[in-house]
Amino acid sequence: MKKKSLGAAIVISIIMIAVVVVILTGVSTNNAPNPREIAYKQVDAAKEADKQREYTEYLEKTLADDILDAYPALTSVEVTLTGILQESDEKEAIVCLEVQEEFTADDAAKVAQVVATAIGSETTECIRIQDMEGNVLFAGEEPEGSL
Repeated sequence: MKKKSLGAAIVISIIMIAVVVVILTGVSTNNAPNPREIAYKQVDAAKEADKQREYTEYLEKTLADDILDAYPALTSVEVTLTGILQESDEKEAIVCLEVQEEFTADDAAKVAQVVATAIGSETTECIRIQDMEGNVLFAGEEPEGSL
């Protein structure tokens, strides 16, 4: 009888050692995700999101500075971009201008074309340009003859 209980004790000890090894090394036989791998993926995703946010902010500032430099009639420019790093058609740009002198609809259309090109859009349908009072200067129209 003692031989049976000694054999059972050895088998139980081996199973316990195997369980400890699996827990410590993260090796699993049921293909469950390793917590460390999940954490690393989350960190990588957060780093990528930070890079995308920083690039979007850089592009917004660069566009605002370039537009301000190109048009002396403007005293302030704010650019807000959304979805520009995605492959979808949901890209959008809103440009708010503080206009000091005359700024024509043609000027607004030119700014819209520049912004569309900068965000990789083939059309200006996703571009909205307005002054700081909320008056719409350009609302995503396509130039005539561009069908």
